Amino acid sequence: MEGESNDGKAHVRFGNMLKNALLGPIANIAVRMGISQHHVTIFRAALLPIALVLGLTYNVVWCAIVAAIIGLLDLVDGTIARARGDPSDRGKFSDIIVDFASYMCVTWMMAHWGVVEIPIAMWLMVVAPLGYLLAVIAKNESRPTDWIIHPFPNHILYILCNSVPFFLYAFLSMDFYFNLFYAITALVMTFHVVRYFYAIQKRWFFT
Repeated sequence: MEGESNDGKAHVRFGNMLKNALLGPIANIAVRMGISQHHVTIFRAALLPIALVLGLTYNVVWCAIVAAIIGLLDLVDGTIARARGDPSDRGKFSDIIVDFASYMCVTWMMAHWGVVEIPIAMWLMVVAPLGYLLAVIAKNESRPTDWIIHPFPNHILYILCNSVPFFLYAFLSMDFYFNLFYAITALVMTFHVVRYFYAIQKRWFFT
């Protein structure tokens, strides 16, 4: 994870020292090869669809192998950033996005394979990002945060696309191809995820 914060606790300092000792040589080799932490993050993001396809087609072992690679690479990008001397907030945000996407994929696959009940998986997929967000707010509530409440311009449209069918079904028992409607909405939102992730990364892809 890129540029982790050190809260001063002994076990955190020890963990960082151990990680730097183990991964420092790998990071130095990557720097000499011209590989940046941003390349690692983009590669991790590119592996996610592969893991999803493998999981959805019940190639469980290969899905787990790809997921393990994504997780292991998460340990490397921060070390590379420190070796290059250019950790950045944008890189940290991108890293967290991939982390949560990976978490969602793993949870989803466990439900898809029938290992975890769908309601429990959905619960985890809600409380994990919510818990992280609340922790961030609790630790940084005194800092300017206007930027976090201004997402992409059409976000209200997507909220309506999700909530209107919900209320139509709940109150009026109406069902006008909602599966298809939700699928189209999800595809459009996925496009925006890819679009904005690319916008964040494009400045550094060749640096």
